[in-house]
Amino acid sequence: MIETVKISCNNCLSETIHDLLKKKRNEYSEVIHTYYDGREESIEWWDKFEMLQCRGCHEVTLRKSQWFSEEYDHVETSFYPPRVARKLPHWFKDLRNYVRVDPWAEKNLNINYWHDYPTEMWADLLEEIYTSIDADSRRLAAMGARALLDSIMET
Repeated sequence: MIETVKISCNNCLSETIHDLLKKKRNEYSEVIHTYYDGREESIEWWDKFEMLQCRGCHEVTLRKSQWFSEEYDHVETSFYPPRVARKLPHWFKDLRNYVRVDPWAEKNLNINYWHDYPTEMWADLLEEIYTSIDADSRRLAAMGARALLDSIMET
């Protein structure tokens, strides 16, 4: 029987069931002190790698878990690629192809591409902001948001 886990999927944008394709665990220990009577004090740690596949969209991801004996009650987990923290807004795809109706056209029937605004650059910048949020780079996301606002206010 295939082992399954329930984690967030980047493609499905929800928590879904993933099949465990492969698991690898590496265990380590190191002697840090030897007492006069021959007893040894050591530290231990392990790394666990799990290859997971979403049952919905079949996207594959790697989950890495790390444990260290000095922090015995804490297991650090990371994903590759990183989990999506927030999806792009529904109007994002329209930003690259922004169309407006020319208000001076007769009966507003003349549709023109909005060439005088840098919407392509805004879309690129917004995409980078969301990528930095996903990577948990909050300062970088804040700087990107500031750059986006500055660019919009300049036009």
